[in-house]
Amino acid sequence: MKIKNYLLLIVLLIVFHKIEAHPHVFINTSITFVFDMDGNISGVKSKWVFDENFSATIKLDYDKNNDGQFSKEESDTVESEAFDNLKDVHYFTSIIVDGEKHLVEKVDDFRASITDNKIVYEFFIPFHINVETISKKIKILIYDESYYIDVEPVMENYIRLENDFNLENTISKYDDITNKYYFDQIFPVAMVLDIKRMW
Repeated sequence: MKIKNYLLLIVLLIVFHKIEAHPHVFINTSITFVFDMDGNISGVKSKWVFDENFSATIKLDYDKNNDGQFSKEESDTVESEAFDNLKDVHYFTSIIVDGEKHLVEKVDDFRASITDNKIVYEFFIPFHINVETISKKIKILIYDESYYIDVEPVMENYIRLENDFNLENTISKYDDITNKYYFDQIFPVAMVLDIKRMW
């Protein structure tokens, strides 16, 4: 009986340790929906701003001339060595249109930069959505299921619209408890656009 109790204690300690684990990298994110000339969505621009500690590491590794900015060549190296591998986890991004979930398989136009001593990743997710007179709900989730990285939308302007031609829209964000992860202890923040044509 004592052995069983001891083994149970070990299991509980392991589980407790996992639940109490915390992320090591922090990202503030915002997105921009891009519209084509027909008033439909052609894709989403995603912007990630990293915490100071992670930024210091990336600058040390990739700002080879220490000028406080990334050249095109340096940005390309960041992309190949510290971004492209995220394809395996769909760039932490899901796009949910009227309840149908789409995982991101491809991105374009990646650029790494340094702003206020923080590393910034910007890239475009091609994703076509027809905008109709019936409202569509488009939800963006950006999160790391391993919880090694914590992702939070910026406080203001977390969703922007580019070339939207004055379409009717509502923007919101909320804690999405329907997509719990990491032992069901954590849930992502959903960034949501409700949009439709006015005629």
